[in-house]
Amino acid sequence: MVKSYSTLVCLFLLLCIPSHAQRTMKGQPFAGAAFLWGGAPSGEIRAGQYQSSFLWDAALRASSFCKTLSTDDSLDCLDITLAGSWQWRILSDRSRIANLYAGAGVFAGYEVLDPLNRLPETVDLGFKKGSIIYGVQPCVSMEVFFCRRVALVISSSAPLTFNSPLGVFRWDVSAGIRLDL
Repeated sequence: MVKSYSTLVCLFLLLCIPSHAQRTMKGQPFAGAAFLWGGAPSGEIRAGQYQSSFLWDAALRASSFCKTLSTDDSLDCLDITLAGSWQWRILSDRSRIANLYAGAGVFAGYEVLDPLNRLPETVDLGFKKGSIIYGVQPCVSMEVFFCRRVALVISSSAPLTFNSPLGVFRWDVSAGIRLDL
């Protein structure tokens, strides 16, 4: 019984508190930057626009990672890609301070293997040191606004990379700042 009263009080307070100005208005452009977690420092810059129940964005990303070879040497890799995604808002609070998005996107770019030439001369990769890559990526992101125009964004994606000699599947996790313009 006490639980139902506390639920009713919370619901009443939630309905009586005025909502803040909508942060993700239809047509509102945004820009942002993020750091990617992986084997080495990586980052991205991103710009896009909110729509009524989704957002679209475009990004320039430089991501680096390491792959262990059969010789126990470490192969450094650098991917430079352009990406675009479409994400639907699947969960939000009333004033849109916190939003959860899920969607998918495409990307294309260039992958450089051993960009700093750290591998010994005796190691033969058996393939070119650079290749054009492309793929698709499902993604999930969460944004939390600290004020009307600034949000912390945490996102994760699982890009399926094609035409890479190092494999198809990789995880990306990033955290950054988004500014509503």
